[in-house]
Amino acid sequence: MSRELFVRDYNIIFAITEEEKKRVYSLRHDVYCEELGFEPVNTSEGIEKDPFDGSALHCLIEKRASGQAVGCARIVLPSDTMESPFYRMPLELKFSSLFESGEHHPDSFQRRDICEISRVAILGDVRKAKSVRASTQESPQSVRTASLLKAGLFLSVLALGKISGRRYGFAMMEPSLARLLSYSGFRFSRISQYLEFNGKRAIYYSDWKEAVGQLCPEMYELYEYIAERFSADFASCDMAMAEIAGYEKT
Repeated sequence: MSRELFVRDYNIIFAITEEEKKRVYSLRHDVYCEELGFEPVNTSEGIEKDPFDGSALHCLIEKRASGQAVGCARIVLPSDTMESPFYRMPLELKFSSLFESGEHHPDSFQRRDICEISRVAILGDVRKAKSVRASTQESPQSVRTASLLKAGLFLSVLALGKISGRRYGFAMMEPSLARLLSYSGFRFSRISQYLEFNGKRAIYYSDWKEAVGQLCPEMYELYEYIAERFSADFASCDMAMAEIAGYEKT
């Protein structure tokens, strides 16, 4: 049922073209800069991006009826070349002191096996759909599918990890989001102390091979749908995108 509801109301896009990625950056600006104030407002271009976007894979969710962009996320793929400025993930550069030595430290893995989930953004009106239902004229079913957006975004992240061959994911997130994802079987383990960073957050880790195996049946069905869509899109993408993802296309 989750797949049917999601597909009816939303369209999922593997953002490959510059036009698609610009829509991602524009949505991030709406959420992170204008609504939440986490990043400076870009008055000239109206987009939010950073140098790591060039070494990342992006996804976008839009409302099927209107085409309005409502959610996005990215996975940053670190380089396996130590001299590269993108050898370290953003989390490693910004919060290196939070990582404890041990099996879940990024240095315990091959660079080509890990990635960072970041810039997860959902349009404010959609996040608040339940509380504004009366004023926005949303149907009860649309309100229910709005609650699938976070799960859908993280399932998209799993799908991006699959096509790029990345098994282990790191993310800075709120404990409430980690709990929400666990209800669907997508489990993250907290590997750092909490800190105040745009709210109470910590660094979390997930083994995505295990995560896929632990998804509840409804979420697994939705994951398979997204993974098939992304795999088809990736098969037709250009060499530059393949190199970012760590593949040699033939």
